[in-house]
Amino acid sequence: MFATTLMCISPKSGSFDETWAKLDADTEHPNEHPMPRGLRDMHYKHSEEITGGGLIDSPFASPHQITQQNYMPKGLAGRQYYQPKDNQNERKLGEQYFKLHRYIYGEDYPD
Repeated sequence: MFATTLMCISPKSGSFDETWAKLDADTEHPNEHPMPRGLRDMHYKHSEEITGGGLIDSPFASPHQITQQNYMPKGLAGRQYYQPKDNQNERKLGEQYFKLHRYIYGEDYPD
């Protein structure tokens, strides 16, 4: 009950819905945008041979447990999906998100 109450009174915006709509439009046909090798499923026998999956760099051996490698599917690099709304919570989240993007990709989030 407490968790439901917290969800009801928590600040909200339409950012998630807008982000999801952009992602959904770009991934309507997933075969057009294959995932980077390091993010492909590799939990079952012969998955590396079937999907080509496997970690490129282990995030657990890296600072902040995140590697500086491509996480975007082929053909979607450089696309901007999340745009924070102009409220206190999303400005803070946006700052963290943009710092993380700069750390991973070595460049600012595209405008």
